[in-house]
Amino acid sequence: MKKVFALLCTVLCLALLLPTFVAAEEAREVRIYAENAPKVNVAFDVYLVGTLTDSGVFSLSAAFENAPVSPKMEDASLAATLAAYAQSTEISPYVTVLTDAFGHTAFSPEVDGVFLVLGEGYEYNDYFVEPQPTLFAFPNQPQDGIDIYSFTISPKLNMEPIPTTKITRHVLKIWDDEGSKLRPEEIVVSLLKDGERYATATLNAKNNWSYTFLGLDARCVWTVVEEDVPEGYSFSLSREGETLIVTNTLEEEVPPPPQENDPPENLPQTGMVVWPLGLFCVLSLICLCIGLSRPTKEKAQ
Repeated sequence: MKKVFALLCTVLCLALLLPTFVAAEEAREVRIYAENAPKVNVAFDVYLVGTLTDSGVFSLSAAFENAPVSPKMEDASLAATLAAYAQSTEISPYVTVLTDAFGHTAFSPEVDGVFLVLGEGYEYNDYFVEPQPTLFAFPNQPQDGIDIYSFTISPKLNMEPIPTTKITRHVLKIWDDEGSKLRPEEIVVSLLKDGERYATATLNAKNNWSYTFLGLDARCVWTVVEEDVPEGYSFSLSREGETLIVTNTLEEEVPPPPQENDPPENLPQTGMVVWPLGLFCVLSLICLCIGLSRPTKEKAQ
């Protein structure tokens, strides 16, 4: 009887422990850590930007399907471009989380996919801290092929001493299209201040496809977005110091629309073919002339 009671106690203990083990294996948590510059109540917006197949093929989510980006972009450029697109089009984040006093925060994804983390700029001691947009896949998929559902990411922090004067942001347009005829004569960029449209500028050959915005607040995050990206081109954004580089890459040649006066090409022939009838009429006329002239020559002889 004692053995049976001991066996029942063992089974009961295992039954109580089993849910704990299962819950630990199924825990879905992504921790965000603002390393080296911890501050309380720093907001991080998290966006679901796409999905990733088992073979590594990335596709955009419905909210980002019209983003003029290319899957060939590097992660940093793709993250910055998608961040500018999300802010300029006012896409709602998947979730917004706030840091604690140690710079930590976390969220629990309910779906698998590719996420974008975008943190707000903030002051830390005598520095202005700008978290760089960061992309990551959930679940995390390291080289050993085992999916990880609980992990920590630390976005890169751009820290600059807060100046006593205003700052500038220089915008430079680069065309990667081998001089294609599809290149427009000008494009318009919008300067974003903490995600909100602040000013616009027109770039063209006359100003060397560049413009400098002056007198900007150093305690704000400044970025740009291109308005109405040309058809057939992708848009990417990168930064080097005070210069924001806007690159348009020609992804595919778009044929020009047909002109109204252009003759149709390769139209299928239907009905009767007309040209042999005309040739037959000409040959008949020649034969008739020969026949009429022959009696005249015999009479003359």
